[in-house]
Amino acid sequence: MKRTVTCSLLACLILPFSQVCGQSDPAVEVGRPGKLAFKEETVGVVRGPGFKAEGVFMGTPLVLDEAYAAKHDLPALQAPFKVVVPKDNNLYFLPGGNKTGVPELARLSIATEDKKAVEILRFVTMTIPLQRTSEDRLVVCANLLATKAFPQITSNYEQARQLDLYVTRIRGNDAVCLVAEMVKPGSSESYWVKAVGMMPANSENGVMAFFMADKQLSEIKTQADLLTKGFSQKVIHSLEFLPVTTVADAPSSEGYRSASEALRSWAGAAAQAGTTPKGVAASPGNANSLKALFEKYHAALMTQDAATAALIVRDLLPDETRLQSAIGGGATPEIWAKIKAFHDQLPKAGDAALAKLLAAKPAQTMVEVHGATTEEIAQYAEGSVAFAEFPSAARDLAKAGILKPGVTFFEVEFLEPGAESGMKYHLFYWDGASWSMLGPVWRGLK
Repeated sequence: MKRTVTCSLLACLILPFSQVCGQSDPAVEVGRPGKLAFKEETVGVVRGPGFKAEGVFMGTPLVLDEAYAAKHDLPALQAPFKVVVPKDNNLYFLPGGNKTGVPELARLSIATEDKKAVEILRFVTMTIPLQRTSEDRLVVCANLLATKAFPQITSNYEQARQLDLYVTRIRGNDAVCLVAEMVKPGSSESYWVKAVGMMPANSENGVMAFFMADKQLSEIKTQADLLTKGFSQKVIHSLEFLPVTTVADAPSSEGYRSASEALRSWAGAAAQAGTTPKGVAASPGNANSLKALFEKYHAALMTQDAATAALIVRDLLPDETRLQSAIGGGATPEIWAKIKAFHDQLPKAGDAALAKLLAAKPAQTMVEVHGATTEEIAQYAEGSVAFAEFPSAARDLAKAGILKPGVTFFEVEFLEPGAESGMKYHLFYWDGASWSMLGPVWRGLK
């Protein structure tokens, strides 16, 4: 992933109360937290004689509402809200939804010049039913963070340790915060982890934000800094709930699976294949199915199952008829000949060569897919998925009419957990019957 952005997103994560807590009465729940301490967080707080302002900093507003959900092919948001994203030259943004296959509504991160992740922030929605008292509701939320979020967020890391669990207020709303730390396996890289559940007073629908911050690279150097500093903290403390303009679907077990997927993808585990947001029809040509296919391919490589890996790759290599589903009218006979020549030189036989054609490093256990239409690639708008994830050479193909109008193309990326960039393969598309790979054909057009 690359480049700066001008807006941010959130992810839809619905946690049914019956599956968060084993019993309906929080007073008798086994292992529930005791009375929670209150701690004031002073991120972006400005005080003066007789006034206090919260979330004061410059940035770009991001609104997650009905229009946002429709644009990114997401279920209706039960708790629409907006945040402000501070300006940063190394800010990265990835939207969620059916187009990209990302299980959250959005992912924001900042990185060093050489693209080493400094902080990674994700948003999801959550459901915490109203209780007899507001204190009981805070306890239910705390139990969710401690028993569901914390184990999944830290599952692929070592020396994971919960450090604190407390209550605060964020722009007038109740919030529960869990603070932890963890270490990346096989390295000395250590991270702060924070999960924040935010709940408006008169609604069961809220938002969960969770982020990790590199202890060496981030400005968060101590546990105390988690009350006052950090890029992710600024975004979280700018969150403002908006009025609900549509009636969203009720929470369901399907929504719960999406919640688990969002948390697991944070930890670098393989996302559950075939999970489709409620209200979005399953399609063999959507981002989730492509992601599942490459997770199967990577698993075959890691188990040295060359036959399965080769079969997957062989099925991705298109013949001339399948290429016609991706190539537009701007391709002259000379360009067509070069594209076919590019594909003709790819291995077609021999399991060993085919299996490794799209290989990734063993440590690159995460699979991400990024989708954009031909028109979006040609526009290459700053802050868009096309701008962030597709090479400029793909833009040139789209602008020249070589990519077929109306087709959604995908980049497939293998990453190590916590990394912002990895091994990327280019221009996959659904040809009407199966997945095909156009690939970096610009190399053959030079």
